[in-house]
Amino acid sequence: MKKRLILLSILAGSLQFSCTDKFDELNTDPNQASEAIFNPNLLLPSAQWKYVESISGYNPMLFQSMWIQAYASTSTGGANYYTNGDKYVLSNNTYSYLDRVWNNAYNAASFAYEMGQLAKRKGSMSNLENIGTIMQIQSLATAADVFGDIPYKEALQGKTTGITRPAYDTQQSVYQDLLTRLEAATVALNTSQTGPTNDAFYGGDVAKWKRYGYSLMLKLAMRLTKVDPTTAKTYAEKAAAGGTFTSVSDDAYLKADLTNGYTNANASALATAADLYQLRWSKTMIDYLKANSDPRLTKIAEVPAAGLQANQAATAGDSTFANQLVCLTVTT
Repeated sequence: MKKRLILLSILAGSLQFSCTDKFDELNTDPNQASEAIFNPNLLLPSAQWKYVESISGYNPMLFQSMWIQAYASTSTGGANYYTNGDKYVLSNNTYSYLDRVWNNAYNAASFAYEMGQLAKRKGSMSNLENIGTIMQIQSLATAADVFGDIPYKEALQGKTTGITRPAYDTQQSVYQDLLTRLEAATVALNTSQTGPTNDAFYGGDVAKWKRYGYSLMLKLAMRLTKVDPTTAKTYAEKAAAGGTFTSVSDDAYLKADLTNGYTNANASALATAADLYQLRWSKTMIDYLKANSDPRLTKIAEVPAAGLQANQAATAGDSTFANQLVCLTVTT
């Protein structure tokens, strides 16, 4: 028995030494994609999907839209899922949905950042690099819209700089820098060069990406009208001169794939029967649209047919401009 134990010990020691001769080779996945062979176009749909997730479904609808008095809760006691959000009453779910906006926006920006950096290092992919910048800007602007001051200049660089706790920048400085970068990226898009090959928004149409960039520029410029009207005016005029959206054919949208688990979050939220009677357009919203003769009112609102509830959505209601009703809100 003693001889056998000694023999096993010797064999075990031999195996340990023999393994270390090819340690790196044995611990390297031969199927792992390296930067040399990885196509950065593959990251574009991930950036696009995560961005769409940050602005759709319950994430913005449940609380953000109520805080700005777009929606109002029908509950007077906070018993339903919306918990009087229009009166600034938080529920147990508030921070969960806020977290999702933050996480999805930064995930989208991270995908876009990595895609742009890869495209830049590979060369001959300038359109993809600039589209990565535009998507990054779009995602970070969403975070700034919702949260105000955000990590910006030091963000997204943990892999290259080791900064895992980036400093916060002011909302105003973020918008100003985003506009500068957005102008450079949009101007640099070249319709005579190859577009992205894995584009879920526009199928690689660089001309449409240019209009997207200038339309985003106009949107960001409007964020500064109260605090920096000079900059807002400058970039609004640049956007108009560059060419913004002219029709619905310019819209960027992503088709959901329910078969593979990618659902339309907006449709899913609004298809829930309880949601249709737990909230309404607010008085603030409807009064504003009526006061400004806004034609969108008849497209977004309707009064249920006589004897029916709002959750009986299969039956068309009354969308006449003057007949639209309001849900009272409490303002501060």
